[in-house]
Amino acid sequence: MPIEALKDSQIKDTIRRYRERNLTTGGPYTLSELLVEQHRRQPSSVIPTVECAKNIISLSKQSPDGLIFYLDIWKAFFPDKAWAAHESRNIVTNALERVGFYCLRHGLPIIVTLVVNKGKGELTDEAKDNIYNAWVERGVSTQLSRDEWIAEQQALSIALTPDALPTD
Repeated sequence: MPIEALKDSQIKDTIRRYRERNLTTGGPYTLSELLVEQHRRQPSSVIPTVECAKNIISLSKQSPDGLIFYLDIWKAFFPDKAWAAHESRNIVTNALERVGFYCLRHGLPIIVTLVVNKGKGELTDEAKDNIYNAWVERGVSTQLSRDEWIAEQQALSIALTPDALPTD
């Protein structure tokens, strides 16, 4: 049965079982494939995925250290709308999640590693853990430590140009 034919509940249940057993393979589909399919079925974001990815790269080129903030993304898409704490953060977070899957689908560096905590000017330890663990769960293997891998992804992302990104 193709993965597209699975019901949402079947995908959700299989993901839960993989996670409970700390596995990534073992059934007809890998955990990564199930996560990508589950994400594909989610409603679209208010912020278009490819445009968001291109904006992250463009904005990073304007930053002295190549890093940007949630607010930078918000302003790029809603220049006349004030940041509304929880609501705005949720919209940007949803867009970043979509950009992450876009990166996975196209074999790109993890562009979202360029979006950091404004107060610290860097990714928090919690954000690093979340990004690293999510990518390991999605089937990305690395011999690097979390911090080395994040630094590598940031460097590779900074080297990208908006025009080089796939349009789908």
